[in-house]
Amino acid sequence: MKRKNAFIALLVLSLFLYEAVYGQGEGEQILRPNTQTGDSLEIKDKIRNLEEIVVTGTRTEKTLANTPILTRVISSAQLRQNDFENIMDALEYTIPGLQFNSDPRGDNIRIQGLENKYLLILVDGERLSTTPGGPIDFERLSLSNVKQIEIIKGAASALYGSSAIGMTINIITKTPDRKLEGWAKTRYSRFNDWVLDASVGTAFRKITSQTLFYRNSHNGYDLTPESPQAFTKDPGTNMNIEQKFAWNHKKTQITASGIYYLTEVTNPGESVKNTHYKSNNKTLRVTATQHFADNHQLKASYYGDFYTRNTIYQSTNESEKNATSDIQTLRILDMYTPSVSLQAIAGAEYNWNKDYNAIQYGEEKGTVVTVDQEEYSENLNWDMGFLRFNIRTNGGTSGKGQGAVYATDKKSFDEVTTIPTSGLITDSEISVMKSGDMPPKYAKTTGNTAFKVGENQGWAFYNYKTGDWTINNNVFIVRSANGKYAKVIMKNFLNEKDESGYITFEYVYPFN
Repeated sequence: MKRKNAFIALLVLSLFLYEAVYGQGEGEQILRPNTQTGDSLEIKDKIRNLEEIVVTGTRTEKTLANTPILTRVISSAQLRQNDFENIMDALEYTIPGLQFNSDPRGDNIRIQGLENKYLLILVDGERLSTTPGGPIDFERLSLSNVKQIEIIKGAASALYGSSAIGMTINIITKTPDRKLEGWAKTRYSRFNDWVLDASVGTAFRKITSQTLFYRNSHNGYDLTPESPQAFTKDPGTNMNIEQKFAWNHKKTQITASGIYYLTEVTNPGESVKNTHYKSNNKTLRVTATQHFADNHQLKASYYGDFYTRNTIYQSTNESEKNATSDIQTLRILDMYTPSVSLQAIAGAEYNWNKDYNAIQYGEEKGTVVTVDQEEYSENLNWDMGFLRFNIRTNGGTSGKGQGAVYATDKKSFDEVTTIPTSGLITDSEISVMKSGDMPPKYAKTTGNTAFKVGENQGWAFYNYKTGDWTINNNVFIVRSANGKYAKVIMKNFLNEKDESGYITFEYVYPFN
């Protein structure tokens, strides 16, 4: 588990020399006959978007022409004109060098050699929580509700922290401005890809409200037909429901929004996997703004983004939480603008992050443990260690804990109901084959001899003559470093493409 608390207090007094700043706009020159003389041409320069309002470069509203930070804007008109299917397509098409690579955890983004952790993605100025490993699930964002996308290349760490090193992308969403507005659309395409997208909103007197719904499902696709049990993109379904409210009364404005996002990535029909992922995301935002004068305002906000990923066991339809990523931000800003070229900003911000990723079981199930190879025998923070198809436990010659193993002859967890009072084996010296040596050469190390296939050491055995693997799928009772017990079944040493070194096992913990 990883926690990070950060407190930032800022007092900024800036004199912006706007004459030296270049905004990026869309320009065109129109040549047409002079209707008064009929014999000459007049040239008219038309700058279409330098008066657009942007916020990303300074966290305050400024026109594109007057922002001190070079900002690129992708307008809603550009998004409609190109008919992008999703946010990823829009970003990849309009930002040179930007690439996406999707996997079951989310969407990995890369530009100019920089990966996820150096690129900051914002929605209405707030960070999106990430999936374990760093990717962001862009499927939770509907392109239909995007007003514009603001892009800042280069570092913006002073405003947004250490993530904003390579690029900052701020996705600005729409707000209703008519008494009744909305849309409803659907799209069906190859691989049974079906999209439903709808919204209804109102702006009546002091109140604005908007409800949005988005759902997408697909059968996935496979670019490697020789391995049909593993798809290039797995089948999946996602759904997003969002509600926005705003209240304006004279010089006071209050806004609130909530989002619930659900996604499930399943396995291809021929997959041998027994598990898949199901995730949900909850987002809450509340903002209050008080205008003391036309040039003086106080703004306070709370933002929370909470991501949870669960493992679904397909045989029993049971679920188990295996990862979370939570972000919370409290912010207050006091902005005073005495003139067009002078602005004073005082503010305070508190950021709270909490990440959890279940990779290895322990007393706190799912805690990620990193143990130095030279110090593992002195460390009590681990329970099982894998040496290819040999296993160490934290006991005997491998550690100072109470680790030990009892090998049963049972094939299911339900058949094992009691903890043995004797017969548990602690770690001792074993011989392991050195990787890549043919004929095989062996080295001495420590491990648990309870894991065997027949007379062969280890829970998996490879017959070099026949090319066949044999797995000991019996239930093992494993005692952890702190003396608690788990039931473990080793499942496989191969992945769907029959590549070795991919360990799969199931367990029940604690076992009383």
